[in-house]
Amino acid sequence: MFDRCKVWFDASESRHLDGIDGGKITDGEVFVTTRFTFPDQVATEQIEYHVLANGKIMVDVSFKPLRDKLPELPRFGLNLRIRPEFRNVTWYGRGPYESYCDRKTASCFGIYHSTPEGLFTPYVRPQENGYRTEVRWASFASEEGISLKITGRPEFCFSALPYDYDDLKGFKQGGKHLHDLVKRPWIDLNLDYGQMGVGGEDSWGARTHEQYTLPAKEYNYTFTMEAVKN
Repeated sequence: MFDRCKVWFDASESRHLDGIDGGKITDGEVFVTTRFTFPDQVATEQIEYHVLANGKIMVDVSFKPLRDKLPELPRFGLNLRIRPEFRNVTWYGRGPYESYCDRKTASCFGIYHSTPEGLFTPYVRPQENGYRTEVRWASFASEEGISLKITGRPEFCFSALPYDYDDLKGFKQGGKHLHDLVKRPWIDLNLDYGQMGVGGEDSWGARTHEQYTLPAKEYNYTFTMEAVKN
């Protein structure tokens, strides 16, 4: 898969910020728009932040491929870091176990609570893990009673782990095992439209079924972020 989808790995590592625009919408409301291109002009991406008068931030993310016959996207979403004290995680969506688009029927809808350590699934070799799908909202709270709340429009997928992508990626890692992981001084948070399924129905290596992939086409998703005092 790394060879087949390498164009998207290169894109994620080397996207170029083409411009930032901003302005006032009404009194107390502003917008900021960022525009990106990717290596070899494979696609464009735009992220618009609409800051509302009540302090909420609506984030709208859109993606458009520019070439034909591109491979599927392994994942489409945003990644950010939040302070480690926001470690009390509550979400409404599938749980309590990790779930992926082709492996989710054992994860039922409900309101669940955990921590970044609790969301981590300890596979023998560090790899993608801990995903939660079809999430309506998720909250990350500190002991001081302040929360960062993410609300989907209508839903999103997320992971919130004490390790980042470079710690967990399954290539060029020199045989890394769980005991090699060092906890990061932040929470690595992915807020996604989604990612392809895990595949492997023969227990090793089988391709993900087509209906559980993200074909190279236009995508758009929206969520809101707000600070909440509990």
